[in-house]
Amino acid sequence: MRLSAASQALADGQTAESWRSGYIGAEPTCDGISRLPAEVDVGGQTGTVTLNGCLAAGGGIAPGGVVYDVIVVVDGRGYDFTVDGIVDAAYVQALLATVTFDPASAIDSPPSPSPS
Repeated sequence: MRLSAASQALADGQTAESWRSGYIGAEPTCDGISRLPAEVDVGGQTGTVTLNGCLAAGGGIAPGGVVYDVIVVVDGRGYDFTVDGIVDAAYVQALLATVTFDPASAIDSPPSPSPS
């Protein structure tokens, strides 16, 4: 099982909904094997499921594994949690419920320069 997590500050004036819609529109859909509800608890916050038990293609951590992706916005930061491997929805839900958010400790890198 692999858990990957990333966060980023919302841009000035960006709403939580506009940040979420960028992720939701970009994610593929699939017929998941073991599905989560559309929204799940992530450390006491409501997370939106964007990948729901999809078979993990190419880069999965375990052959035959599945992938879940959940996003949430907390205190002006967008978070993306991806869990893949030989896991089921109940395990993923229990794992995400244990998350602790500490937005004040985040370190943001400056944007990379655009390619010329």
